[in-house]
Parts: sequence; C-alpha cells; structure tokens
Amino acid sequence: NSSRSCFIAEDGDTPVGFITSHKTDHTPPEWFIWQVGILPEYRGQGLVEELQDRVVEVAREAGAVAIRTTIEPDNFRSFGAFCRMAQRLNSKMEYLRSFKAAGSEVPEVLYRIPLDS
Repeated sequence: NSSRSCFIAEDGDTPVGFITSHKTDHTPPEWFIWQVGILPEYRGQGLVEELQDRVVEVAREAGAVAIRTTIEPDNFRSFGAFCRMAQRLNSKMEYLRSFKAAGSEVPEVLYRIPLDS
C-alpha cells in the first residue's frame, strides 16, 4: 500500500525529507524510486540512506528483485546517493537507457540496481 512505499524523515514534528516509490509491473517484480528530497540544511546527515534502506526493505518484502530510478544527467548529488546505495547493497547501478519524458525538455537516465535474494 502507499503508506509502505512513501516515507518521510522528520526532525521532531517537522518534515525534513521524503522518498516516494512503488512496485513496477515487471516480472519478476521490481521497485521504482520516484522522488527523493531532503531540505538543504539536513543534507549530509544520512537521511537519504535511511529512506532508501526503508524502501529496499519494503521492496524485498514484496519480492522485488531490483530497484529502478531515473536521474537527470546533471544531478550529481542524486547519482552519488544511488551509487552509494548500490555499494551498500553490494550491487551495481546498471544503465538501462536515456530518454525524454513526454512534454519535458530535460533528459533522464533510467538505472537499475539488482537486489540479492
């Protein structure tokens, strides 16, 4: 359900970050991380890693064999965060393809990070 695929990082009662994700229709199932955001003053404190790890836990419980995400080519911060995620999982980021979403001028790159069983 959606409450198990989207998470919010909080400082007390204040939301300071989030991650949204969902199961894909691939066979075998995979999980897609749609968006991640951390307020600038909270970056570098491990919140992205905590949020990613929660999604991986849910994805594995759902039987997912990989995590997918898209990253804009100049978003080095996000690219680095997902590379570190792949390292934590003892996996790798696989380049799948580049594309432009309908109505967008900004290209994105689709990546896949295999999960161990």
